[in-house]
Amino acid sequence: MKKFARTYALLFTALFVAWGLSGCGAAKKVIDPTIAQLEDFKKRQAQNDFAWIAAQNVDCAATKAGCNQLHLLKGDACFRLAKEANAANNKEEAKAHYSCAASEIEAGMQQTNDWQIAGPRPQWYENLCETLRNWQDLEKGAQADQLTNRLLETAKRFRAEEAEHPAAIYFVNGAQFTLLRKEILNPTDEAALCAKLNAIIQDLTQAQPRAGARYTANYQQLRSDVTGVKPAGCQ
Repeated sequence: MKKFARTYALLFTALFVAWGLSGCGAAKKVIDPTIAQLEDFKKRQAQNDFAWIAAQNVDCAATKAGCNQLHLLKGDACFRLAKEANAANNKEEAKAHYSCAASEIEAGMQQTNDWQIAGPRPQWYENLCETLRNWQDLEKGAQADQLTNRLLETAKRFRAEEAEHPAAIYFVNGAQFTLLRKEILNPTDEAALCAKLNAIIQDLTQAQPRAGARYTANYQQLRSDVTGVKPAGCQ
């Protein structure tokens, strides 16, 4: 009888412990790792700890809530660090950060459906285009050409979605002008080159009234650069 009572007591204790553990497990809130990382990113961003954010690995499924924001926040951190490094003439560091910014911002934008949460789409496009343009300026040869083509395709998407945005128009024309540099230095068809250059000038001229304070100077400089390389017979 005593043995039975002891066995029963042990069984009751085991069940009680098991129930307690399961109860704690049920009450404990399960935190999604993507959301948890996003909260960490936001806290670090508020502290301007961009180096910490840039050093983190973002490895989440594109369909996971918050994954797009993680990519965008990391891209923004890399973009800021790249500009700082570029200003300090740390070219290799700048290139590494620009590479990070380009890939992360692109990934984040591709995954984003709700721009009210992610932030204004035109601003992300501006940052991405500026990233590619500045990175292109640090490269030479084929690598620079690849980045210019990548910039042009990005700027065209920007313009397709934000047709009147002055930054979209500026980056499209700037990339097209850059891609003409070989032809400008060694023209094989001056009439065709003239038509391309005049098309850029006309596009900038038509859009300049909407350029605003932020882009008016950029428009004027680009138009001056294009005009300055026109062949002698180009009207």
